[in-house]
Order: sequence, then C-alpha cells, then structure tokens
Amino acid sequence: MKTLFSSILLFTTVMLLAQNPILPLDTPYNQISHNAYLKDTQNQLLPFEGTWVYNQGSVKVTIKFKKLMYHKNNMGIPYFYDRLKANYKVEKNGIVIYNDLNKPINDESSIYGYEFKNGKYSINYIDETKCAIGGSGYIWINSNGKLQWAMHISDYNPWSLDECPEAL
Repeated sequence: MKTLFSSILLFTTVMLLAQNPILPLDTPYNQISHNAYLKDTQNQLLPFEGTWVYNQGSVKVTIKFKKLMYHKNNMGIPYFYDRLKANYKVEKNGIVIYNDLNKPINDESSIYGYEFKNGKYSINYIDETKCAIGGSGYIWINSNGKLQWAMHISDYNPWSLDECPEAL
C-alpha cells in the first residue's frame, strides 16, 4: 500500500510539473505551450526596475518600474509570465498633473510590459482617469545605462491631447 501511495504521489507530481514548463522570457509566441511560465531566468527585466526621470522643457515625467512575477495571460494561449508594471508622475511648470507614485505597483497600474523584441521591451499604457488616453511603445537601456523610450498614442483614443480637459 505504501508503494502504491508513493507511486501515485510521484506520478501526480510529475504530471503537475510537466503541465507548466518554464521557458525564457523572450520565447517566441508560437513556441509557448498551454500553461507555460515565461520566467525572467536571464534577469532581462532587472535593468529596468527602479525610478526613472524624464525632463523636457517644462514637463517632467517620473516613472517607477517594478517586476511582477507569474502574471496570467488571458488572451490567446493561456500562460504565465514575468512582466514590468509601473506607476508615474507628470508635472508641467512645477504643477503636478498626475501622480500615482504613492500607490502600490500591481496589476492595476496603468503602464505594463509584455514582451522583448530586438532587445527592446514592449509596453502599453492606458490612463482611464485622463480621458482614456493610451498607447504603446518600447523601452530599452542604451550603452550609457540610460533608459530610452519611444511611445505613441493609440488611434482608438476618444480624445486628442488638445481636446482632453485633463491632459497636458
């Protein structure tokens, strides 16, 4: 009986582990199996974690990135992955326009990353509090160790920045 119980326990453990393979974070989508875990095994997200400040003219943007582990993908193939999420603060002429840096960084944060492509990390953002302005882009660390980004506002926004009463 003890042998039978041990055999069943071993079989169940092997089956559970076999159902959730651990894959590198940059695994191509067509190679992801159901319930796989895309884990940051190579610490690709580590250089982005922390607080970054951008200044241009009268505008100052502060972004704080944090790695969240084992996030469930609910679109297409079901799988789990590590990702960056961020909160941010925007100031114009020294006046705070938006600030959620004091809130915990979690699944409710409006900036989130989802994949690496050509050494750059793809991100999306949506801000329901500011006229649902959203968009996408990517971030990377340049050779000088500085965060670089390229972002654009998505076409589906109901307001342009000039029309939105809450925008910069």
